[in-house]
This record gives sequence, structure tokens and C-alpha cells, in this order.
Amino acid sequence: MVDHSQPLHKRRPGFGQQDLYRLGCLLAHAQQGEQVLTDTCANYPRMYRRINGALVKSATLSCPDIARLGLYGDDPYHIEESQQDDFHLYGASNQAFAGLDSSQWRSVVGFVLQMALSSQLSTGQVLLRLHWIAARLTTLPYAGWAEELPNLAAEYEPSIACSEPILKRFIAAEMTRTGFPFISSTSAVVDYGVSLTEWATTLAIQTLTLRYLLLAHCDAHAQQAPDPQKTVDLVYRFCRAANHNAVTASERTLRNAIGERGPAYLCALIAQIEV
Repeated sequence: MVDHSQPLHKRRPGFGQQDLYRLGCLLAHAQQGEQVLTDTCANYPRMYRRINGALVKSATLSCPDIARLGLYGDDPYHIEESQQDDFHLYGASNQAFAGLDSSQWRSVVGFVLQMALSSQLSTGQVLLRLHWIAARLTTLPYAGWAEELPNLAAEYEPSIACSEPILKRFIAAEMTRTGFPFISSTSAVVDYGVSLTEWATTLAIQTLTLRYLLLAHCDAHAQQAPDPQKTVDLVYRFCRAANHNAVTASERTLRNAIGERGPAYLCALIAQIEV
């Protein structure tokens, strides 16, 4: 039983500052509504951007509930249109992409998501094809991306075999979180890279790192992957560390090496890991 006559911090052992802050947010939300919450409390784990004035909403896998939905939900990467009533969207930055309309944006994002989740492509093939596409999109006007994407995707067919649905859903989640290929200029996304090619390189590095993490928790004798709850916990904690901390020196070094040596080097790295 809780003694309500005692101050909050004395009601149970270990009731720390973070707990007090969280309880305060919950009480404020219950008593006065969402409009009184801070931007972080109101929005997380949702991610908001504006593309040519249109609001785009996604989410980050650094939340366990979103990780569970993103990795095991029925159709979590389906693009939907809806009315958004939120008190905390004034900070959503707008980015202008000349010549791009909403239907073209939807076509481009829908295409790359479909490619990432395709059962006909391995994780390595997805990463290499994204890298190939990223390098070529930068030379084209935004208005031509929707028309040219299918041609660009068909031009590159690496011969690597291995299908890992969890990793491919991670790729799709990171694409929606950062807005690929319409990458934003926020500090979080700049850490991913300042160009489409750098972004695709960082995605490849993080995906391959996550693959090693999941392999480390497989049952080698039974040849079984971690169960869904363990997988969600691993991916959520990985994303929390990756998304909320600055890029490491080792990751930047590997990104630079791939940038200097080109797609063949990335292909060699993926081939070694997927054997």
C-alpha cells in the first residue's frame, strides 16, 4: 500500500529523479491534456518532418513498443494519409525539394520501402542497391526521381544470397525515420551522413553491426534465432544507443573507407558477413 501522506520521493525505495519526472508528465497529461507536455514527452517516439509543407510522420525503433510493431507488425511500413491534430508540431522543420509533389514523394518512398522489404532480395542486395541508387539520385532533379528509380534499381544485381526479414525491417524503419531518400538536415540525420551516398553507407554499417549482435544471441546448437521478445529488446536497445549518441570514431573510419574504395569494397564486406 502506498502512503499518500508521504512526499513522492519517500513512497518507495529507489524512487529517483527520472521516476518523479515521468510521474509528473503522466499527471500533467491526465489533468491538463497533451498540450501541456514538453515536445519530447508529447512526440517521442514519433518523428515529424515537413516536405514541401506537407507533414510526414514516422517513428524510431529506440522505443520498445515501436520496435515490436516495426519488426513483427502486420504491415507497419504502409504509407497512410490522415489528419494530424498535435500541439507540438511548430518545431517540425520544413525542407523544400524543387519540382516534387506529394504523389511523387509517395511514389519514391513507397518504391524504396517495397524494395527494402522484398522477399526476392537478400539484406546484402538491399544495402548494395540502396548504395547504388543513392549515388545516382544525387545527379538527378527531384522531379525525375519517381520515374528513374525503377530503372536505377534494375541496373544493379549483386550476387549475394541470404534473406533476413528482421534486418530488412530494420532497414525500412531507418529509411522512414530519416526520410530516405529525402534526408533531412537535422543533427540526428546529419550524423548519418551529409549526402545520400554517405547515408546509404552508414545504414549498411549499422545493419551489419546489428546482424552480428543478433547472431551473438542465436542458439548455435539448435540453429535458432532469438525469440521475438528477445529480438525486440536487442533491436530497441541497439537503436537507442545508435540514434541517441554521436557517431563513433570506428564507424566514421569505416564510412570513410567505404567512401574512398567504393561499392566493390562494401560488396566485399557484405559478402564476408553473409557467408
